[in-house]
Amino acid sequence: MAVSVAAVAQPRREVRRLGSIYEPLKLSNLQREDEPLWEKLDRYYNAVKTTILNYQSPTTGLFPVKTYSNIKEAKVRDSLYCAACGWALAMAYRRIDDDLGRTHELEHSAIKCMRGILYCYMRQADKEKDASVLRA
Repeated sequence: MAVSVAAVAQPRREVRRLGSIYEPLKLSNLQREDEPLWEKLDRYYNAVKTTILNYQSPTTGLFPVKTYSNIKEAKVRDSLYCAACGWALAMAYRRIDDDLGRTHELEHSAIKCMRGILYCYMRQADKEKDASVLRA
């Protein structure tokens, strides 16, 4: 039952998640000082479209936690961040008033997500009421 000191002193390896849609992009690809604003917004739009909007659920409007598995879970916090990202980019497109329909797409993606969250909350309201009665 002797445990070696080297085995105890070894630090744990970090587990790296692969396949998540929330992996950060390299900002060096997105930040260039010498190009016009609409080209920057187009690059941001392409990044948001490929990393976030393509994974939005068509029925609930929520965003999945993992994209590489068959698990269809969604968390409110992640969905709120994705909706805020799309909404902020839509406001930037609205400000330059040259969007080719992207403002509409981004706004409605955020609205659909928020409606999905509200719908899930409303479906759970009865369960919460029942749980509060049991606690009392």
